[in-house]
Amino acid sequence: MSPGTGGMVVTKGDPVIPPVSGDCPAWTNTTIDFMGLPGVQIAVGAKPEAPTAPMLLYWHGTGSTAGEFAALAAPVSQGITAAGGVIVSPQGTTGGDLNSGTLIFGASDLKVMDQLVACAVKDRNVDPHKIYTMGCSAGGLMATATAILRSNYIAAAAPNSGGVTLAPAFEGMHTPPLMTVHGAMGSDVVIVDFFTDERCGRYLVQG
Repeated sequence: MSPGTGGMVVTKGDPVIPPVSGDCPAWTNTTIDFMGLPGVQIAVGAKPEAPTAPMLLYWHGTGSTAGEFAALAAPVSQGITAAGGVIVSPQGTTGGDLNSGTLIFGASDLKVMDQLVACAVKDRNVDPHKIYTMGCSAGGLMATATAILRSNYIAAAAPNSGGVTLAPAFEGMHTPPLMTVHGAMGSDVVIVDFFTDERCGRYLVQG
C-alpha cells in the first residue's frame, strides 16, 4: 500500500480477472456479435507461448466505427498485435448511458468486456497485468469510465478527448495510471468541453 494524492491510500495488488462464465469467441481477426453486444471487432497477433500478451479494450467516438483504433491509435494497435496481444472494440452497445456522454456505450457493456477479458487470459495467454483501455471522444469518456468501473483489472487508460461526465465509485483500491489528450479550451467541444473535462486526471488520482 502507498499514499496517494490528498492522503488517499492506493493498494497495488494483483489484478482481479473475472471468471469465465460462458462461451468464449474464436480468437481470429473478425467482427462478431457477442453476448448481445453488436459488432465487436477483434484483432489478434500470434499467440505467445507464455502469458505475456497485452490486451486493449478500445471504444470509438460518436459517429465513428469499431475499426477506429487502426487509424487513431495505429502505433498502439500495431504494438499490441505484434506482441501477440488482443484488441476488442465494439461498434454498438447493450444499453448506453452517460458513461460515454452521448449514450454510445454504457456500463452494461463492461459485463461483456469482463467475459472477453476472462477468455483472453484463459485462451490467448494475455498477461493480467497488461490489460489497457483507450478511446476517443465518447469513447474517451467510456475509456475513463472503464478504468474506474473496472479498476480491479485495468492496468492503465489513455482517453483522447475524454474525461468524466459521471463520477462512479472505483471498483477497487487500485488506481489505474492515466494519460489524457485534448484540445485547447473552446476548441475541442462536442457536448462537453474536453479541456474542462480533463478533471478526470485529478479524479483518477484522488478518487
